[in-house]
Amino acid sequence: LNIGGVYTQGAASTLMVAVNGTSSGSVVATGNATATAGYTVALNVSNYVPNGATYTIIDGAAGAGVAAPAITVTGNNQATFTATTIGADLVLTASRTANGFASDAPANDPNGKAVGTVLDTITNPSADMTTVLNTMAGLSSSQVASAMDTMIPEIDAGVINTSTTVLNN
Repeated sequence: LNIGGVYTQGAASTLMVAVNGTSSGSVVATGNATATAGYTVALNVSNYVPNGATYTIIDGAAGAGVAAPAITVTGNNQATFTATTIGADLVLTASRTANGFASDAPANDPNGKAVGTVLDTITNPSADMTTVLNTMAGLSSSQVASAMDTMIPEIDAGVINTSTTVLNN
């Protein structure tokens, strides 16, 4: 939303924003941007959200300041978000540490957890990998756990022979 002037987000109000992978909706004001303490940012998240991704939600040219909001997430909740305010800007940063793919692995499946951890740390996936991650982001926890079980590497004679050859040279 581009505003040719002043933007004010009042206390006890909700700013609804869509986050789709590496992009998000935002409010860009050419004038002052002010957000009063006590407001909420309601994120509707779809697709894979990279760990550490940042989203500028309120972008003001100037202003009295933007308070950090309460944050709610609907849709893909595999990322949590923290708010940082810098003058008239509100920036959200995503973290997959608590709710990412690794959290979907059963407690007794260290390999599945390791696969999930690797997937959670991908920050700049190729187009093909983005398709895989977006598909997984739309699955239930049990479906993600099953998918990760198929990604566990199998060691076969070819791998062992190649490793032995490399070590002996």
